[in-house]
Amino acid sequence: MANRRHRIVIIAIVLSGMLGACGSDADTSAPATDRTEVAPVESTEPATTTAATSVATTAVSTESGGVPEVLVDRWVGPPRAVGNLGTGTAAAFVEISDGFVVYETGIADNPKAFDSDLVATDADTIEMTLVGDVLDCVDGAVGSYRWSLSPQATTLTLTADDDECAARQAALEGQWTHTACKLEGRNCLGIVEAGTYSTNRWNPYGEFTYGQATFTLPDGWAVTYDSQAALFLGSADDYAKSIDGDPEPAWGLRSWADVAAAAPDSDDCSSGPTDQPDPNVGLGAANIAAWMVALPTLEATRSTMTIGGLPAEVVDVEIAEGASVCDWGVILIVSRTSNPDPFNYGVSPGQHMRFILIDVLPGRTVSIALDDGGHPGFDALAEVAMPIVESFVFAPTWPTT
Repeated sequence: MANRRHRIVIIAIVLSGMLGACGSDADTSAPATDRTEVAPVESTEPATTTAATSVATTAVSTESGGVPEVLVDRWVGPPRAVGNLGTGTAAAFVEISDGFVVYETGIADNPKAFDSDLVATDADTIEMTLVGDVLDCVDGAVGSYRWSLSPQATTLTLTADDDECAARQAALEGQWTHTACKLEGRNCLGIVEAGTYSTNRWNPYGEFTYGQATFTLPDGWAVTYDSQAALFLGSADDYAKSIDGDPEPAWGLRSWADVAAAAPDSDDCSSGPTDQPDPNVGLGAANIAAWMVALPTLEATRSTMTIGGLPAEVVDVEIAEGASVCDWGVILIVSRTSNPDPFNYGVSPGQHMRFILIDVLPGRTVSIALDDGGHPGFDALAEVAMPIVESFVFAPTWPTT
């Protein structure tokens, strides 16, 4: 699929009849949803889970030679060392098809390695035969691996019994998480079982590396979007009902990388929702929070909390009674740089929202919003979503050994 990017305007109000557009995984844009106005612009990602710590071998009836259907997937994980090619910084993938396996390294200059023919030799054992010479491994090198799945098949564990290609064993052995994204070409995790997961593309720190945030989900949740700009966590039931991820369910947590306070909309609302930062508001969580609570169009309260050892500003907002606002409500946050693409987000009339602002670096602020769109009832959302917010841990790079 050709790369493409979209100029995204996100507003906290359902725009009846409008459907969003989505890009390929190679694009870095924010998502479009049924709650989105989209103006296309031409343009020139640990996924480990605590459930995997108690994996059980899943017995699958498979004739010798056939690859179990439960293994056919695109599995994601942290980058591994790949011989003298080094260690990637982007997410690594193990893509298993019926009869073949491909390893994507996360290394820009050497994106793939260890293409191998694949057969099942037992109910829980597969055999890989290397196709072509790779590093110190020769064509035809054989590796035998036992596999097991977590209870709901979210996490795959590969354990080598023997591999004539030591570099392949170092790359493949360990835990991998399925990708079940409904958006074509994307690698979000989709519906997952309870556990701790990592982002594979979201980019709070400004460097395109795997695992810049981890978070813990209970059963019943899905990772519905994971791009450089945005990370969306929502209801598994909603996601299961969506068609190709479009419209993307609104209810849940909406997280944005590198945000700033939004410039005011035009007085007559004729210019559409703003997607530009307000140059009169300083950068950083404290400045943005202070600006929010001072807006005359809002009823807002401010508090603080700690997330992953980082101080966070918490702002609960509603549009003030009698306030004169545009149909879409009040835009509150936008992309600080519009790189890779502009985005914005705000509160609609009649809605209560919570914005949690965290400075991961000086001048780089993450916003996590609790959005009850689709299932109005903020208190019910907060009860299940705040423990997820509190579980977030941020790190500029995934720890490697």
